[in-house]
Amino acid sequence: PASCGEFAFEQALATVQNSGGGRVSFQCGPDPQFIALSSRKTLLAGTIIDGGGKVTFTGLNTTGLFAVPDAQTSVELHHLGLTQGRAVNDYGGAIQLGANSTLRLLDTQISQCAADFSGGAIHTQAGSTLQVEDSYIAQNQAGNGGAIAANGTVNLIDSLIAGNLATLDQGGGVQLWFGQLHA
Repeated sequence: PASCGEFAFEQALATVQNSGGGRVSFQCGPDPQFIALSSRKTLLAGTIIDGGGKVTFTGLNTTGLFAVPDAQTSVELHHLGLTQGRAVNDYGGAIQLGANSTLRLLDTQISQCAADFSGGAIHTQAGSTLQVEDSYIAQNQAGNGGAIAANGTVNLIDSLIAGNLATLDQGGGVQLWFGQLHA
């Protein structure tokens, strides 16, 4: 989008998703930009969001940021910041990844997100694949899986998970149920 607000982002996202997929990129000038979201945004198959290293989405500690529904493929987040996502009585403070879906994070930082249940940063359902490349996931918290709570496959490539907290029981960094971790 030409401007960097929630409404412009929603319009650009709808245009890309209604055409069967594509890239959402931003032209917001040379300075870093924060885009406050008032609700969790749904990402469908073939969607790539590229922040160019300048865009950070925030939920202002009131809402989660993104959801990938069941059976969606090729959803990617590139060169973004995600912060202050909040899942109240829910899972996945920043991102909810549905069953049999795939999500790739490339050069993305997720911090200061929280979920009351599992997956302070990311929660994945059965059969999902999460690929995290050259990314940083830190200072998130949840009951279980402070950074990531996964029921599917998690591939970590040249990424750092640090300083996350599980407040109830398991997995300050990563909690796996019936899944696989490749690092």
